Amino acid sequence: MYEEGFYFLGGFSLFLFISFFNQNPEVIAIGVDRAKICAFFYVLLGFSHVVSSILRGLGRPVMPMVVMLVCWCAVRVVVLMTIGQSVHSLYLTHCLYPITWGLSSIVYIFDLRKYKLFMLRA
Repeated sequence: MYEEGFYFLGGFSLFLFISFFNQNPEVIAIGVDRAKICAFFYVLLGFSHVVSSILRGLGRPVMPMVVMLVCWCAVRVVVLMTIGQSVHSLYLTHCLYPITWGLSSIVYIFDLRKYKLFMLRA
């Protein structure tokens, strides 16, 4: 029962926030759709940024640079240049961001296991 209220308030607040920048209803609808897709996965974005900062602080700046360039830049460009040629939809772009955030988080989890900062138990 409360979930519907929170969903409504969240959607309404997104509508208000986006409408501060643009009054076009189509732009607002696209922004709300993107926020609904990406909002749940912003934890992965934060995790990737925190871990990359930890690794830079440990004196390993190359690993975060490579992960960001490959996972966030190269994968997005390759997917959009290949699949995007046949799928002409903004939903591909909206879904691609959380996928690349998750990919970089997985790479970081396996890299942090070396330092015993993050343990995966089998």
